[in-house]
Amino acid sequence: MPETLSQSADRTATDADLIARATDLRELLRKEAAAGDEQRNITDTAVAALRDAGMFRLGTPRRWGGYQAGMRTTLQALAELGRGDAAASWVTMIYAVTNLAASLNTDRAQEEIWGDNPDAAVAGTSNFMGSTAVRVDGGYVVNGKWPFNSGCLHADWTMTPFPILAEDGSLAGVRFGLVPYTDLTIEDTWHIAGMRGTGSNTAVGTDVFVPDHRIIEFDRIVSGGSRSEHPEAQEIPGSVQIAMILGLMGPLLGAGHAAVDLAREAIDKGRPVIGSIYQKAAESPSYQLNYATAVSRLDTAYLHVLRAADDVDRSVGTEPPDDVTRGRIRMDIAVALQSLREAVTLSMSIGGAGSFATVNPANRVWRDFETGARHAILNPGIGAETYARALLGLEPIAVF
Repeated sequence: MPETLSQSADRTATDADLIARATDLRELLRKEAAAGDEQRNITDTAVAALRDAGMFRLGTPRRWGGYQAGMRTTLQALAELGRGDAAASWVTMIYAVTNLAASLNTDRAQEEIWGDNPDAAVAGTSNFMGSTAVRVDGGYVVNGKWPFNSGCLHADWTMTPFPILAEDGSLAGVRFGLVPYTDLTIEDTWHIAGMRGTGSNTAVGTDVFVPDHRIIEFDRIVSGGSRSEHPEAQEIPGSVQIAMILGLMGPLLGAGHAAVDLAREAIDKGRPVIGSIYQKAAESPSYQLNYATAVSRLDTAYLHVLRAADDVDRSVGTEPPDDVTRGRIRMDIAVALQSLREAVTLSMSIGGAGSFATVNPANRVWRDFETGARHAILNPGIGAETYARALLGLEPIAVF
């Protein structure tokens, strides 16, 4: 399909342009966040604004009208979106990293996704438990339920994982099939305290045929190796999986930043500190120290996440990161998570009990952060163990 003039011109967007666009969306997303939280799905207004700003094309290959943005740029853009609404940022993140993973697939599959629509979004999950796949001529017939499909309500395709079993019934491998959401149904299962706006419901498939040209092995996502013959396919991180893990930190950086923003607003209101001589919170050394520490912890998180992003970006077009580098990325994530949690906790303390009122935006920010930070793959203990074992030359415990 011939590209339009606007699509062609839009390809010239720089990294700074993409981050600036995300920053410009912050206020709109902040205004829409409460409604998205209430309906457990980001609003149509937010979706349209994100799409119009090109945010759903962050991870889309350039040759299909996307930006194929680097990890540092993607994380900075996601953090800016997350300062407005962490859930909207999370959905955008899912599309960015899963579009990147989808770009490992065959050229035929990529054309089916983006050939007629550069804004096409791919969502998905890594949870393959409860799914089955039977080999047939030309592909697999897949059945199952796939929970935690963040962004499924606005995506066009999903990367659906399914197990490959050995003759004795043991797990021989995992593959991901690109499936249009029109071949699936969505069960409304996302009833949770935080990140409610992500609409992370359960996708259900019954006798879904997935052709071979839309299937990719999990090992390719972990260790590199595209099925595409296009030269641009070599311009991706050496391990898409580690990029996908790190991508989760973008919305969490944004949520942490939003909490600190709200703490500053609480201080600037000039309310007295109850039970003290201070007529304004800004005059209290304890409030001053809490705020300075929260900002410092936020800075620490950014420094670690962006260092890890640079590691990922250096792997573009080369070999996957070695075990020590992978381990350090996981450790950087662990340190950043802990730092952000301290920043959020201090910020909520600055705001006081009123921060937990259901009408207070800080309540939603807190719920979104604490829920998103507990994504299984971000487990800081496992991240620290991974790094320690890599440093000591011990056998890895993580599969990626």
